Amino acid sequence: MALVDFAFRILGPTQLRVDGRFGGAPPKLSGMLAVLLLEAGRRLSVNELIKRVWTEDEEWPGKPTVHSYASKLRRLLAVAGIEAELVGGRGDYRLMVPQTEIDFYVFKETRQLAEAALADGDQQGACDLLDSAVSLWQDQPLADLRTRWADAQRARLTTNHYLPTCSALIDCQLALCRFDAALDLLDSLQADDPLNPRLAEQHMRALWGLRRKQDALAYYAGYRRLMLAEVGLEPDAELRALHERLFRDDESKSAVAAHSEPDRSATAVAPVLSQLPPAPPDFVGRYDKLRSLDSLIEGPDGEPRLGVIALVGEAGVGKTALALHWAERVRHRFAGAAFVDLHGFSASRHAGPAEVLTVLLGSLGVPPERIPDPPLLPALLRSLLGDRRFLIVLDNAADSEHVERLLQYLAGCVLLVTSRRRLKHLEIRAGARCVTVTPLCFDHAARLLADRLGARVDREPTAFAGLVRLSSRNPLVLRIIGEYVDANAGARLAEAVRQLSQRGALLDVGDEGAGEGATLREIFGCSLRVLSAAHQRLFRLLGLNPGRDISLGAAAALAGCSREEATRGLNALCAAHLMRRTEGIDRYVFYDLLRDYATECVNRDEVEDERRAALNRLFDWYLYSANNAERAASPHAQGIPLLPLSWPITAEEFSGNDDVVQWCSKERANIVAIVAEAYEQGFTGHAWRLPNTLRELFKSYGFYEEILTALPVALRAARAEGSSEGESGSMNNLGYVHSGLNNHVEAEHWFRAAHDLASRMNWSLGSTTALHNVATERVHLGDYDEGIRLYRQVMEVEREEGGDGGLADTLHRLGWAFRRRKRYDQAATHCQQALLIRERIGDMRGQGATLTELAILHYEIGDLATSAEYCDRAYSVHRGTRDYATAGLVRTVQARIENDLCRFSKAIVHAKVAIRLCQRTRSAITEAIALQSLGDSCCALGRTAEGCRAREEALTIFEAYGDPRAAALAPLLDR
Repeated sequence: MALVDFAFRILGPTQLRVDGRFGGAPPKLSGMLAVLLLEAGRRLSVNELIKRVWTEDEEWPGKPTVHSYASKLRRLLAVAGIEAELVGGRGDYRLMVPQTEIDFYVFKETRQLAEAALADGDQQGACDLLDSAVSLWQDQPLADLRTRWADAQRARLTTNHYLPTCSALIDCQLALCRFDAALDLLDSLQADDPLNPRLAEQHMRALWGLRRKQDALAYYAGYRRLMLAEVGLEPDAELRALHERLFRDDESKSAVAAHSEPDRSATAVAPVLSQLPPAPPDFVGRYDKLRSLDSLIEGPDGEPRLGVIALVGEAGVGKTALALHWAERVRHRFAGAAFVDLHGFSASRHAGPAEVLTVLLGSLGVPPERIPDPPLLPALLRSLLGDRRFLIVLDNAADSEHVERLLQYLAGCVLLVTSRRRLKHLEIRAGARCVTVTPLCFDHAARLLADRLGARVDREPTAFAGLVRLSSRNPLVLRIIGEYVDANAGARLAEAVRQLSQRGALLDVGDEGAGEGATLREIFGCSLRVLSAAHQRLFRLLGLNPGRDISLGAAAALAGCSREEATRGLNALCAAHLMRRTEGIDRYVFYDLLRDYATECVNRDEVEDERRAALNRLFDWYLYSANNAERAASPHAQGIPLLPLSWPITAEEFSGNDDVVQWCSKERANIVAIVAEAYEQGFTGHAWRLPNTLRELFKSYGFYEEILTALPVALRAARAEGSSEGESGSMNNLGYVHSGLNNHVEAEHWFRAAHDLASRMNWSLGSTTALHNVATERVHLGDYDEGIRLYRQVMEVEREEGGDGGLADTLHRLGWAFRRRKRYDQAATHCQQALLIRERIGDMRGQGATLTELAILHYEIGDLATSAEYCDRAYSVHRGTRDYATAGLVRTVQARIENDLCRFSKAIVHAKVAIRLCQRTRSAITEAIALQSLGDSCCALGRTAEGCRAREEALTIFEAYGDPRAAALAPLLDR
C-alpha cells in the first residue's frame, strides 16, 4: 500500500490534504476534527465534543457554537474534495470516513503487515514496514488538543502503539545488523525515558554489535549509577545477565543479533511488583463473573489485553473480594500486580494521583527516601514499568474522574477498578469494560453463612434460611449477620431472625466503636454523602414510598420536582448503586436494606410538615393517575369526585387501553400499599377514593386479591372521614368484586348494606346503583322475577334522571335476566336497545358486553351463524378494551359453536384460549364451561384421557360453586 495516500494526520498536528499538500485549520476546528478522526464512524454527542475540545479552564460553548464549527468543517471537507461526510446535526455527530484515509489507522495496518512479515520469516520486509509506520508519527498525537481527554489519549497511543512499534523496529534493526539506525532511534526514545530497562538492554546490544565493547560496559555502568541514584535499585535481572555475558566476551555480533528478542520469562523488575492483599478466605461462587473477567483480557496474540475493567455494584456486594480473587488467579500472566485503595467513599480523603503513584513505587521496592517529589513520580514509574504488562487493582473509586486522572500514568497496564458508582464516563471516554456485581445466588449465600455458623445450620434449617433472606444475599451483610450470631452464641437462630427482622436492626449490627465503616448505616452513609444535596433529599423522600418500587412520575410527585429533575436524581442514585432500575427504564427499586436506611434518614432529617407534604403529593399522583386510567378505559363511567391538588403534579396519562393495562399491572401491588399507608397516615380521602376508582379495572383484569385487600381499608377510611358516600360506595364495590368471584350471597349482603345507607342519606345515585346490583344477585341466585322487577324499578329512576350510561347498563342487565328466564324475544329487545345507546354514546366496553350477551342468546336459541357473527364483533371490541373476563366468555361461546358444528379442532383452540383468559381473571364458572367444551371436543376426536381430565376439572369447579351443571356432567365421568 502507498503510505502517502491518506488524507488526514492526527499523529502530530491535525492536518488534511488539500491539492496534494497537507495543511492545518484554526485551533478549535482542528481539535474537533482530531476528535472525530480518532473516533471515526462513532457517534459523539455535542457534550462529548465540548469536553474533548475545550479545556476546563476555558468557557465551554453552547450547542450552537458546536453546530457552527460542524458547518465550517463540512465546508472544509468539501473544499478539500476528501471522501468524508460529517453526519448528524441535532444532538450528536460522527465522521464517516474510510480508516485508510487517517494516518493512525494506516500506522496500525502497517504494523499488522509487519507482524505478518515477521511470522513468514521476512525480517527485511518487516523492518521496512515498521520503519514506515514509525515515520508516520510527526509529533505527539492530537498535538492541537490540551484537554484532559487528549492527555489520556496521547498516553494511551504512545504506550500501547508507538513505543511497542519502536521496540519491534529496533529488534529488527539489531537482527539485520543495522546498529547505527537502532542507536539513533534509541537516543530519541531514551531522552524521555532514561530508566527503561528494555531500551537499556537494546542500547547495550547495539553498541556491542558495533564492536564498541568498552562503550557498552561504560553505558551499563552509567545506567546502574542512575538507577541507584534515582530509585535505589539495581538494574533488572536480564540486564545484569546481559552485562555479565558481554563482560565475559562470550557473544559475537551474530549471537547478539540472534538474541535480540528478549526472554519474556526473565523480564521482571527487581523486586517484582507484587503487592496483592489476600482475597477473603470465605469467597464463594462468582463463576460467571470470573469467566467474564477472563474473556475481557484475552488479546488476539495471547497476551493480556490492555485497558480498564470496572467492577461496579452496591456497597458490600463483594467487588473487592472478586477483584482480589481474580487478580490472584491471573497474576502469572502479568509481569507483576499491585493493589491501591483509592478511598473513594472515605469521609476524610480520596487518594490522588501522587499518593497512588507513591504506593506503586513502594510496591516496586523503591525506598521511601528515594521517592521523588510529585512532578517526578510519573517518569520514574514509567521507567520502572517499561513496556511490560502489569495488573493494577484500583479499589473503591469515587467516580470516573477519580480513575481518569490516573490513566495517563498507567496506560501500559490492565487496570481493574472497583466502585459503588456506575462509571459511565469511564466507559465512554476510556473504553472501560464494566461488569456489574450483583448479590450472590441463594445457594452461594447460604454456603458463605453456613461456613461461619457450623452445625447450628442443621439444627435450625428454617431459621437459617430466614437469616440468608434477611441478608439480601449481600456478602458483607452475611458476614455481619454471622458476627452477630457468633456474639450471641447461646441464642437460637430463630431468635436472631426475630431480632434482626425488626426495622433498622441490621443497620446497627457491628456498632461497637470500631470506627468508620463499622456498620451498614455508616457504609450507606459514605455512598450517600458524595451525592449532591438535591439527590440526597430525593433518596430520603423515597424512603416514604410504601410501594415495592416507584415510577418516574411518582418519584417526581413525591419530591415535588419536574420529571426531568427526578430523572437526573434517580439516575444519580442508580449510578451510586443506591437504587436500581426494574421492569424497563422508568421504574426504580431500592436495593434491600437501603429502603430501611432511607426511611430512617427521612424521619431523622426531614421535618414532619415536609414528610406529610411529600406523602400528600404522592397520594395525589396515584389518585389522579387512577382517575385518568379509568377515564381512558371507560370514558362514560360515573367517576368519583377528586380531591383538590395540594401541589401541581403531572399525573400519568394514557393513550389507550394497552397503556392502562400495563400501568395497572405494574402498580397493583403498590396501590394496595399506598391505600394502607394513606389510611395509616390519616389521608382518609385518598384511602377510600383510590380503590373505588380502580375497582372496575382491577376486576376486569383479574386483580381480585389486590382489590379485595384495598376495599376493606377504603371502607374503614370512609367511615373515619365521615363520608357516607364513600362508605356506601365501598360497600357497593365490595359486593361487585364478590359477585365477580361468584360469591353471590356475600355480594348481595354488601349491595343491600350499600343500598340501605344510600337510601338513609337520600343519595339517589348510590341508592339506584346498589339496587341495580341487588337485582343482579337475585338473578344469579335464580330469583329471576324479583331481579327483573328490581331492574325495572331502577330503570324508571334512570329514565327520569336522564343518565344514558346507567340506562344502557340496566337495559343490558334486563336482557341478560330475560335470557336466563328463557324469554328470548324480550331478552333480544332489551339488549338491542342497550346496544343502540352504547353505540350512540361511544361506550366501547359496554358495546363489547352487550355483543357478548347477544352471542350467548342466539347460541341458546340455536342460531349458530348469528351467534358466531356477534362473537366476532364482541371479541374485536374486547381486544381493544382489554376486557379479558368478557373476552374469555366470548371464546367459550365460540368453542361451543364449533363443537356443535363438529369442528372439534377449532373448538379446542377456542376453549384453550378461553381457559387461559378465565384463569387470568379468576372467572371460575366460565372456565368450567370452557373446560367442559374442551373435554367434549377431545373425546369426540378420540383423545379420551385428555377429555376426561378437562371434564374432571370442570366438574370440580361446578361442584365447588353448587352449580346445577355438575349433575349433568357427573354421569359422563362414571362418578
